[in-house]
Amino acid sequence: MALTHVFKPIMIGKVEIPNRIVRAAHDTGFGSPDLGEAHIAYHAARARSGCGLSVLEASSVHPSSRLHVALFGDTIVPAYRRLMDAVRPHGMRVFQQLWHGGNLYPAFDGSAPWDVSDRPGYWGMVGKTMSRRDIAELQAAFVTAALHAQEGGLDGVEVHACHGYLFHQFLSPYYNTRDDDYGGSFENRSRFLFETVRAIRKAVRAEFAVGIRLGASQAPGGVSEDDNKRIVRQLEAEGLIDFLDVSRGDYYRMDTMVGSMQNPMGYELPSTADIAAVATVPRILTGRFRTLEEADQVLREGSADLVSMVRAQIADPDLVRKTREGRADQVRPCIACNQGCIGGLF
Repeated sequence: MALTHVFKPIMIGKVEIPNRIVRAAHDTGFGSPDLGEAHIAYHAARARSGCGLSVLEASSVHPSSRLHVALFGDTIVPAYRRLMDAVRPHGMRVFQQLWHGGNLYPAFDGSAPWDVSDRPGYWGMVGKTMSRRDIAELQAAFVTAALHAQEGGLDGVEVHACHGYLFHQFLSPYYNTRDDDYGGSFENRSRFLFETVRAIRKAVRAEFAVGIRLGASQAPGGVSEDDNKRIVRQLEAEGLIDFLDVSRGDYYRMDTMVGSMQNPMGYELPSTADIAAVATVPRILTGRFRTLEEADQVLREGSADLVSMVRAQIADPDLVRKTREGRADQVRPCIACNQGCIGGLF
């Protein structure tokens, strides 16, 4: 079948993406404070193949929640510049995902992370309930991380507001037990998210892309598809986002976030396409897409404007190039066994 959509360029805000294939943010196993040469080489390999957009893995904006890459140190801007020197000649655009894990990951010093309330997370960790001063400090940290990405030559940022992390915890009526302006009603529970995105949008240049990753939870009392649609409508009404990236699930159903071989192609679409349908900005969807033909089908149907293919490009970094050259039969397929990727990380 002819590929009618997948190689068409698209604008995300003022950033031109050369085609519709995306690598959504994912833990590479190579992350370090200065990104590291292996990390840069990993992204450069997919850039050489012709991937249109990569979103760098979830990275900590503040010491109160730890992941491999810290966006608040002195090393990140020069590291970004080394990365962009490696990928820019090949045309791939690069965004950074901005993250805080809430009650799921400890602080960098091993102490309790900052959290919306004192309810334990899925792994039993109890965080430090954030004060208003903490909230303001963390919002400033998100802005600083976005400015670092801009200074380092990246093309945009994505605020991670799903998968059960801190923004999801604020949105959740189960985790958010606050009795101040950040708890109770949906308006209050979403206040932290909207204030943060507004601050980022105000701080960065107009040509720098700002987007958000959203998704519904399957946990009792979790964040629903309708909650997500309400967020999308308000973000767009205020002109705060240039793109929407929709996933599904959280640590309550890890198998939903990264579907294994029992899940069919596009298994997330009943949830993600429902949320994305209310958006007018470009929409990125995920869901175990294995070939460019499958991605093209979703684009033709109008459910998405770009399609994320992460594990498929782990299995074969040259997936895009081989397919463009008419050698799709030579692509090493991802069989969704989750052994060489997620299994390798853990």
